[in-house]
Amino acid sequence: MKGGLAMLYLIKPLLRWHRRFLVEIVVLLVLVMVPDVFAGDSLEFIRTFQKNQMPGNQEIRESYTNFTYKPYEREELSFNILIPNNDWRDIPITIDLKTLQQDTHQLIPLAKQMAPESEKGEAKIEVAYMRLSMELSLYDYVNIFLQNNKDHFDLLMRRKGNYTMRTVEELLLRSEQESKIYMARLTFSRHGDRVFLVSSSALESEFIRYAECFTAAAVSFAAFKNSPASYAEKMTVFTSSGQQELKFNYPESWATEELQGLSGGRTGVDIKLTVRDEKDKPILTYGYVHVSAFSESMAKTPYQIMTRLKKDFEEMPISLDTCILKADIIPKLAAPLGKLERWNAVVKGSLGEVAFLVIPQRDNYIAMGLFSMRPEDNLLTWSHTWRVFEIIAGDLAGKTIDLAKLKTHTLPSENQLKRIAGGTMDDFTKAVRKQNFDDFYDNIANTFKLQVTSDRLIETFKGFAKVKAMEQLGQHTPILEKGLCIDKDSILKFSGHYPTQPEATTFRLTYIREKNDWKLLGIKVAMKKIPKDDNRQSDKSNVLFAENGGQVIFCSSQYNQTSWGAQNLIDGELGNGHGYASKNRNAAEIIFAIPKTETIRELCFNPYTVESPNTWAKHVKVGVSTQSPEKGFVHVGEFTLHNHRGQEKQAPLADQCFDITPTQARYIKLQLLSNHGGSYIEMGEFKAYSAAK
Repeated sequence: MKGGLAMLYLIKPLLRWHRRFLVEIVVLLVLVMVPDVFAGDSLEFIRTFQKNQMPGNQEIRESYTNFTYKPYEREELSFNILIPNNDWRDIPITIDLKTLQQDTHQLIPLAKQMAPESEKGEAKIEVAYMRLSMELSLYDYVNIFLQNNKDHFDLLMRRKGNYTMRTVEELLLRSEQESKIYMARLTFSRHGDRVFLVSSSALESEFIRYAECFTAAAVSFAAFKNSPASYAEKMTVFTSSGQQELKFNYPESWATEELQGLSGGRTGVDIKLTVRDEKDKPILTYGYVHVSAFSESMAKTPYQIMTRLKKDFEEMPISLDTCILKADIIPKLAAPLGKLERWNAVVKGSLGEVAFLVIPQRDNYIAMGLFSMRPEDNLLTWSHTWRVFEIIAGDLAGKTIDLAKLKTHTLPSENQLKRIAGGTMDDFTKAVRKQNFDDFYDNIANTFKLQVTSDRLIETFKGFAKVKAMEQLGQHTPILEKGLCIDKDSILKFSGHYPTQPEATTFRLTYIREKNDWKLLGIKVAMKKIPKDDNRQSDKSNVLFAENGGQVIFCSSQYNQTSWGAQNLIDGELGNGHGYASKNRNAAEIIFAIPKTETIRELCFNPYTVESPNTWAKHVKVGVSTQSPEKGFVHVGEFTLHNHRGQEKQAPLADQCFDITPTQARYIKLQLLSNHGGSYIEMGEFKAYSAAK
């Protein structure tokens, strides 16, 4: 194809699918999400694409025409689009009826405009569409497009945005055709079961000259008739008959089976996409989603619910292999609440994958599990199953949950993270020593390069050249903080330190995925002493700290599950939204689990919350067990806590710590017996320190 990109056969037929120094630079998020930028030698085009410059209003009035198209006399395909009016040519589109009927298998051209030949840029603006036969996210549709066309172009940048009340996925591409190099901007948007593509292309040497024209076309495109439905296929609403109501949308092509015989307070349903034989007997399950609601009356913690959910899957039987993703999709909730887990799994000798999620729903909890084929085995089915999971999760959570991009990532192992961090910090140290950040700059994310220059990095970090401790980095392996997750925007963030002297070199690094590598998106480096009582970095360890693996597995009374939930006792923070409160002033009992049996030698309590000191815990009792959360508890101490503030009335209290006889523990029971006279029993933090190693 000459002067553009061949984009037929986007989706193949289904049969084919079997001070001191504290310095930080963090890139700004642009458009809706951080864009994916892939080509280091194309920054001029990427910057132009990123700028997204529209023509001015006067120029639009004088030099553009708002074309209205009604392709093939079909109202549902009608649209408006801005086109330059300086002799651009409208090229007629003719296709046969048979091709038009293949709109679920390939892109169908709708319109084509070409710049005057005298301009010699071979610029064109094209519009095409495709109809989805099954529900997919727009992100996944573009993924399949990229997979099917990967041999025809190089992807320079991908981003998500919103134009004229429509969500778009955009690509910047380079393609070589007939010894000529073209640049193209592709803008995808979805309208019910229709996906529209605005494709703008020109010779590479002329692309920037047409950039504003192409932006005007991409931004102004508007489907003339809104889709009557939000989804690509017919949906139905499931409403459970159990005590705990489950209500959500799902595709009519999937079958539901409400679970019977569950314990009181639990409601469950299985949703399956199956292939059936001529006798309507199921022979193969392509996708499976399980949903359960656990009422507050069951007194189950998110940890217990997640454990039960995994056990249910293992009893199917599904063998869990490796956890390849932990993602924080609902921030500010303590793990495992709102944290998505994705696992490699084996089912009857075949490879697949499963996912688990526990989310709050008013005073109850919702547990969700997914089983699917792997994306490398069947990308279409995998994408569809995850989309159904995403729709159900969003309906039950009462908010949009976007897993489209997130699910495509895998979490690096601890050793991989150490190599990533070590490589970045080694490059950083060399750059500081030479006072030349050119090599460091070459290795950062292209998205980062759009925000900073090598000279700015020198200016920002020049003070580190005088820090002697930086010379010691090569003698140490980085020590990472625990509790790593990829966030809802698919950004990897983690912190750690090097035990340099006289001060530790601490870092917080941010990465984004570019093609097959994690590339640096932000860096923060600081020299500071690490307090001995620090939760994460001292020679003694607070084994209850959530980031060290501590979890709440039982709570007899909590005011709510979020801002006053028991998980706040182990989040390492004090203040608003970081305290625990019981439902009333009656005694409360909380049981914690730690990852492995540890020898505990010190307990620390901080009763401080933002409420009245009268509500703060006064008498507490602690027991430990190595056997189970239900039995084997040994009494280790009963303690009286004060609520006396210092002169600074709003300042948090210091921890109140008590040495105990070194005792082995796998489970720790905290009993809050009384307060200082308030209506609730409250506490800010509870810590248990293991013996120094």
